[in-house]
Amino acid sequence: MSEKYMSEKDLSKFLNISVTSLWRLRKENKIPYIKIGKTIRYEKNAIIKWLNTHSF
Repeated sequence: MSEKYMSEKDLSKFLNISVTSLWRLRKENKIPYIKIGKTIRYEKNAIIKWLNTHSF
């Protein structure tokens, strides 16, 4: 997983949570994400920073 951006499926595996839980975090603006066209992506470095400052 050396890519700069991760898909929902990749991030759910990385965080060991369901895609539904990830969707809920995104909908509540609790996790950083970007939108590229109609596609949601998660920047790996931003997620790592977020993990260091949040717990769930």
